[in-house]
Amino acid sequence: MPMALGVATRNGITSKYHEGFTMWPSPQSWNWNAVDVGPHRDLAVDLAKSVKARNLRRILWVQP
Repeated sequence: MPMALGVATRNGITSKYHEGFTMWPSPQSWNWNAVDVGPHRDLAVDLAKSVKARNLRRILWVQP
């Protein structure tokens, strides 16, 4: 079945940046993550739950 124009089927986020900032609590991020600094939430889990509820595909990109 062809997909309608303008309908998203995937969502992606850069979940770990090259300087070590992560979107989830991580002992390897030296308190440099979204839970300790910023919104004080696990943004990777928030995004995963939201995308799953909309039946979309999830992409988490981790930069080396």
